[in-house]
Amino acid sequence: MRRFLTVMGALLVGCALALGTAARAADIKALPWHLMDYRYQLGQALPFQTLAITLDITADPDPKEYIYICALWGYIGEESFYFGLQSDLHEGLGGRSSTGPGLIFTRWGTADPADSRPAVDGWVVPPGPNTPDEGVSLSVRRPFDWGDGRYTFVLQRRQGTDLALSSWVDLMVFNHQSGQWSDGGGLRFSTSAPALGHRPVTFAEVYGRDRGRFGSAEAQAQGLDPVTLVIHPLRVDGVMVAPTGHVVQPKKVPGEVTQQQARVTEGMGVRLGYQPAAKP
Repeated sequence: MRRFLTVMGALLVGCALALGTAARAADIKALPWHLMDYRYQLGQALPFQTLAITLDITADPDPKEYIYICALWGYIGEESFYFGLQSDLHEGLGGRSSTGPGLIFTRWGTADPADSRPAVDGWVVPPGPNTPDEGVSLSVRRPFDWGDGRYTFVLQRRQGTDLALSSWVDLMVFNHQSGQWSDGGGLRFSTSAPALGHRPVTFAEVYGRDRGRFGSAEAQAQGLDPVTLVIHPLRVDGVMVAPTGHVVQPKKVPGEVTQQQARVTEGMGVRLGYQPAAKP
């Protein structure tokens, strides 16, 4: 009888542990995860000829961790876009190979490569089987060796090349560590007066994990590194626009986020922090 109770007790404990694991796994959404979103509240759209944002990044990017630091997502006119740095940039051109760290600039609402200008060492990615979640979109990408540090991203309307009711917008990135500028390519938007919508977002995302090491949803939540972003004031045609908004962590994403003011060269910015979930 005692042996029977011992065996039953062990089975019950095992069931409880299994149910606990299942419950924890059920509390975690499928990848990709936005670790933290900083949602600006600008009050109104901002017409621009040049638009610049500077980020201080501490993320310890590992090519196999698939980290995306989105410097800015938003709208230009009626069309959404984003640009930023990925730790392992997917080629997106028929194969499933990755190219290492890189720079990405994407817009939605067109799939016509004629609306894109890749950098000399870059390429264009139209919709296809390797971009199943992107919808009707067009992306210019290029290798870009980045790590922890400060980066300034500049959108600039290209003068003298617009068609009626359209504008070319180019992306340039300044690496403060190396002191070098890099061309991020250009995209054409369907507006003759580019303006940033009043609710853009800066975010950090995990867009995949090595399934060989992290097979389950619960396992994928382990081993993430902390991420810190310091967002400097936007500069619109040279005029400083201090970041105003709040940080949000989407539901069912493991870990915690923080937000606080941070003094930067241009005045006051905002510091965002992501802390991974503790091991169970």
